[in-house]
Amino acid sequence: MPSPSEASSPPPNGGYGWVCTLCVALINANTWGLNSSHGVFLAHYLSNDTFQRATYLEYGFVGGLSISCAMLISPLATLSIRYYGTHVTLSIGIMLETASLMAASFADGSQIWQLFLSQGVCFGFGMGFLFVASVGITPQWFTTKRSLAHGISSSGSGFGGLVYSLAAGAMIRSIGLAWCFRVLAILCFTVNTVCTILVRDRNKIIGLRHLLDLKLFKRPEFLLFNGYGLGRPPIGYFSDSIGRITMAGLTTSLCALFAFGIWIFAKSYGVLILYALIGGTVAGTFWATAAPVAVEVVGLRDLPAALNLEWLVIVLPCTFSQPIALQIASSTGGYLGTQLFVAVMYMAAALCVLLLRRWKVDQLNQIARRERDHPNGISMAESEFEAHRDIARLTGRMTQWKEFWKWRKI
Repeated sequence: MPSPSEASSPPPNGGYGWVCTLCVALINANTWGLNSSHGVFLAHYLSNDTFQRATYLEYGFVGGLSISCAMLISPLATLSIRYYGTHVTLSIGIMLETASLMAASFADGSQIWQLFLSQGVCFGFGMGFLFVASVGITPQWFTTKRSLAHGISSSGSGFGGLVYSLAAGAMIRSIGLAWCFRVLAILCFTVNTVCTILVRDRNKIIGLRHLLDLKLFKRPEFLLFNGYGLGRPPIGYFSDSIGRITMAGLTTSLCALFAFGIWIFAKSYGVLILYALIGGTVAGTFWATAAPVAVEVVGLRDLPAALNLEWLVIVLPCTFSQPIALQIASSTGGYLGTQLFVAVMYMAAALCVLLLRRWKVDQLNQIARRERDHPNGISMAESEFEAHRDIARLTGRMTQWKEFWKWRKI
């Protein structure tokens, strides 16, 4: 356990934290970014009948398995961080991800299950170890710039997706599918290894609790945070300016608005590109704001436990989202059903953030009242602890909506 002086040591709010932010961004680029290029591989599989007799639904599960397995492995990755440290956990992820890409390069075209195990399950496990070990590092180094830093680190998945999608398409055409996988394996191994060597966490200083704390599910505000999960740098910057929960709600609402207002009516390639550009600026809202919003909900010490549970909650949506989309499109002969499904899910997520913001307003009001009622003073940490002990009393004050609509940085 850290000493009291260490546990109370404030984050440096910069310094070497920017190096860690860059490292996490590159790790995201070589995990989530690389996974985003699955569409390029999917198009190749479908157009060339790479795996004989494989259906659209089966191909959809390849992409779904990679994300869901990354979330499913999160408890094991969290335990690895607790007992062996961040660097060992990252190294395990590097080995699994590299092995998955190499194995995929040798997949037999008549055996789709080999792709399930390599590009799906094994890659997902590797991505999970890398993601869980790195996602909590950036918030540990910052206070007022926390959302900006996390937005920068999250943007790596977007830039990585763009670069790897273009690179994978070019390599498949020039050197073939097998060697494309092998080159990607070498690139990911090299970049992730360098980042693992450079990155530093502050787990011992902060005294994080790397536990699967199911008690968090008893807190209504954490349930709302999970509901938000069912649904990049600029987002991070403005989150620090106007409030992390507020920004999460606004951008999630914009996701629904753009889906309803632009994507559904995109009948030409130009409008589709417009939606990709505009919608893409907010589509990654959850990943860019998950950690900062979780800190607002449960506190920094419980961040790993909260994120650990959140990743488990979204395992099923991640597994079946892509197959559902492909199945709706193939059964209806168009994408309208899929577009409506996505838009409605974003609306539901935005509603959860709206209610979460209302809870936060109640909590801050309660803390302010307690501080006024104690002339001798009460520390913020103590008041927050007392407030969380009776969470039902705080969240039950849902009648004062006039307080909610008043501008406040939350």
